[in-house]
Amino acid sequence: MKKITFLLIALATLNSAISQIIHRDIADFTFTTNANIDIDFNNDGTPEFNIEEGWGSISVFFDANNINFIGYGSFDSGYGWDIIKPLTNGYTIDNTGSFEAFGDAYINPGWKNPGDEFPEGNSYIGTTFKLGANTHYGWLRVNSASGTITLLDYAYNTTPDAAINAGEQALAIQDYANNIKVSYFPNPTTGIISIKSELIIEEAHLIDVLGKTTLLNIFNNKVDISTFSNGIYFLHVRSNKNTAIKKIIKL
Repeated sequence: MKKITFLLIALATLNSAISQIIHRDIADFTFTTNANIDIDFNNDGTPEFNIEEGWGSISVFFDANNINFIGYGSFDSGYGWDIIKPLTNGYTIDNTGSFEAFGDAYINPGWKNPGDEFPEGNSYIGTTFKLGANTHYGWLRVNSASGTITLLDYAYNTTPDAAINAGEQALAIQDYANNIKVSYFPNPTTGIISIKSELIIEEAHLIDVLGKTTLLNIFNNKVDISTFSNGIYFLHVRSNKNTAIKKIIKL
């Protein structure tokens, strides 16, 4: 219990510093001929947009009132408003970005200037989109290998109008008080969490970042947190005198 107490003190101290960033580490998706993938930042089952391969480039079609991407230029400048610009790790994505596309944007289109293609290795795409009436900023990480583009993962800031840095994820907080092996899935979750362990889990508590602890009912090694507010929590489980506590994200 001392370890848990120390953890709660640490969480209370860190509360103001924890970024509400949702990161989705998807299976690597390579854009082969005519391949396409839905992008669902908040995992609510409604994609924000779809990215597709066609005619040798990667394209996105969207309502520019709700979605846009950082490009190379503007319509007034005469170039680059519809060409997605590769960003480097740490690039700040916010309302100062050149979100100038008019409903379509492309990676490596045929009309790009020399040198404007995505470089070999990993780069980031900066995007803005609306969830309801709120504007959010996010990134997508892609890899370019001899011109072939692979989507690796993506993330967004859940705080409306708040910036996100390319590559930024939720604050990394180490797992504490772990003397049994457990895994929780899915994580992030919208409600039901399965607890995988070699031991029988006898008790589970959900701890929020302010230290409030709630005893959860366990059924078939599953707990339900669907009624809790979205955010970052810690799920503490016990088997006899053995415990584990790991961070989870509620969507």
